[in-house]
This record gives sequence, structure tokens and C-alpha cells, in this order.
Amino acid sequence: IAGTYSGDKVFRWVNNSSISGRDVKQYDTFKLTGAENEPTTMMVNMGNIMMVANKKTMMTWNDYTIENFDTGVGCVSRDGHVKCLGTLYFLDYNGVYSTTGGVPQLISNKVEPYITGATRTGKEACAAGKKGHSVFFTLGDVTMYKNDGSVNKVLNDVCLEYNIIQQNWYVHINVKA
Repeated sequence: IAGTYSGDKVFRWVNNSSISGRDVKQYDTFKLTGAENEPTTMMVNMGNIMMVANKKTMMTWNDYTIENFDTGVGCVSRDGHVKCLGTLYFLDYNGVYSTTGGVPQLISNKVEPYITGATRTGKEACAAGKKGHSVFFTLGDVTMYKNDGSVNKVLNDVCLEYNIIQQNWYVHINVKA
């Protein structure tokens, strides 16, 4: 709640390792490797682990250990992630990634020009959603470039759709989200 705290945000929890019978390190705080002062943009459970990310990096917590993915990949928007059919999909600055709890995999190579053409502000305002077997990512206005770097055209209110079953991408324009 605004105005009720001061200083850096610290996440704390109780861990009773004696219940599990395993001798583990007791954490009461954690930091994301690579971008410690960035705000958390994603905290979501995937099966028996928790995925935590900011705009530049991510990690998992499985109730015993923290695993940092020091890949420079994060979730750029608080609303830029969605779970569908046991997989987490999220938008990073350089593409859409998927994970089932391990190291994220880039899946958006086919629509890279749209992601490259989106503004940083558009990516950070991304909203992700799902319907049926598809996941959606809004990018705002996207500038399409020619091979020589000149502007080809500007597309308004772009929404990328990824059909999980077909593994196909569809581009929609004029989708206000």
C-alpha cells in the first residue's frame, strides 16, 4: 500500500525444512541476479515452483532452493505473461518466450519484425491473454522497416496471436487492449 513502507522491497517467507527432513539453506530474502533494483514484474506458480521475474532476469523458487536464470531474459510488463496448457508465455524486450519451469525458450522468431518494430513503451505496456488454444500479446503501434532501415509502414494497435497446437503466429491490427 502506497506510503506504508520505506526503503527497498524485501520478500520474506517462512521455510520449515525440518518438516521435509532435508538440510537446506534457510532463505528469508532473495535477489534476482543481474538486475537487483528493478521492480518485480512477474510472480506466478508453475506446478510446484514459483517463477519470479523483473524486466531483465528471472529465477525459480521450489520451496528449497533458488535457481537464477542468468540469461538476461525477463518479463517486461506486469501484464505481459499468461499461462496456458501448463506452459508460461511472456514477453521480453527481444521476443516471446515459453517455459514449463526451466530455462525459457524463444518462440517468436517468425514475428520478430513486429517485436523489433514495437516501442519500448509499447512492450512495457503489453497485456497478455488467452482464448482456447491461443495466447495473445499486445504491442501497441509497430513500425515496420525495409531492409535498408527506412520506414515501410506503421501498424496501429498490433496484437500477436500464437496458436499453441498449430505453433503458428497470427498478426492482428487495430486491437485496442
